Amino acid sequence: MKKLLCITLMILGLNINSQIAFEKGYFIENSGKKVTCLIKNVDWYNNPKEFKYKLSKNSKINTATVNTVKEFSIDDFSKFVKSTVGIDRSSNRTEELSMSRKANLTEETLFLKVLVKGSVILYHYRENNLERFFFKEDEKPIKQLIYKKYNLNGFVRENNLFRTQLNNQLKCEIISVKNINRLKYQKKKLIQFFLSYNKCIDKDYAKKTQFKKPNKKTYSFSLNIRPRLNYIALQTATSISSISELGNIIIINKEDIKFNTESQSIGLGLEAELILPFNKNKWAVTLEPTYTSYRKEVSGEFSSIIGVTINTKSNFNFLNIPLGLRHYLFLKGNTSSKLFLNASLSYNFYQKAIISYSRVNNSKVGDSEFYRRMLNYNFGIGYKYKDKYIVELRYTPNHSSQNTSDEYLEMSSTSIILGYTLF
Repeated sequence: MKKLLCITLMILGLNINSQIAFEKGYFIENSGKKVTCLIKNVDWYNNPKEFKYKLSKNSKINTATVNTVKEFSIDDFSKFVKSTVGIDRSSNRTEELSMSRKANLTEETLFLKVLVKGSVILYHYRENNLERFFFKEDEKPIKQLIYKKYNLNGFVRENNLFRTQLNNQLKCEIISVKNINRLKYQKKKLIQFFLSYNKCIDKDYAKKTQFKKPNKKTYSFSLNIRPRLNYIALQTATSISSISELGNIIIINKEDIKFNTESQSIGLGLEAELILPFNKNKWAVTLEPTYTSYRKEVSGEFSSIIGVTINTKSNFNFLNIPLGLRHYLFLKGNTSSKLFLNASLSYNFYQKAIISYSRVNNSKVGDSEFYRRMLNYNFGIGYKYKDKYIVELRYTPNHSSQNTSDEYLEMSSTSIILGYTLF
């Protein structure tokens, strides 16, 4: 584990700059001064409270916050405007719903993302599971579009006040009350509505500058076949009893038998990977059922009771199902290559793990059988080339399955994994 950690830190140290993508943009200071610069574009999932920038390609990295600037933008990509607004932070989770229909607005200073430009502007704010939309008409202050779920006598109800807001303030002949009453409090639907309204009131609206339409953000799925070579450290233990007579006295002796072994095994995994549609596609969720077969025979002397050499045979197959989170590290100037880090939680399902103990004359001492599931976790670091070819080093710390206090199995492993993306 220490070796894997050292390797990880070394690679991160070598490639930390490669993760930073600075793009042309600007920000406006509270004083009104506009500063042209390069802004780190991390494709924020949550609205930021700060951002990093450089005044030139080779200059140092600085940080600006919602307290120091009133607007910043990345050319043709995104724009955030600071505003002090009333925001309702009521939860939409069923078990946390408020009993009140009314929105509870509290004043906060936030960076709001501009979704639609024009005479009427649509803004967006996201913070984990909280998502709110705001709008501004001409020189009027920015206001939240109100939508709230609430609990009424044990039933979930909706306050769709945003429809009334839009109907009262944004009137146009091509937008009917019926259309507004069907409008959903969703990003895609609201963007379509505000674009339609701006086109309705401004014939030249379509010719005006909007953000360049980015590639559609969708989940990306791939299936990877991944054979591997496992280096397994295994410790097994059982307790053996023997009976002897001394005159009229019967003596029952007990001795613990423990074996520590290290050996190689092979395995085969089929990994499903789901790339998440934010933060420049750097995050993914993985699920990888993996089959492993293990065979090993060792011997040791236990003279105090048994008086002979004992052989142990380990023979088992198991299915490992890890659910993991992956983070990609893109290499600077190299679009074909990327590194990644894994962390996952998994179950080992033993078909039947048998540890057999016998003497050198093949007389049987005893068996240990394990059927229980073993929960464990693992970490990995890897490299992917052209989104097709994969190599990974993975470490699984020590985990155990125990039948009794005297009979148990403990195992840790390091795996070298090769992979190929099927689609």
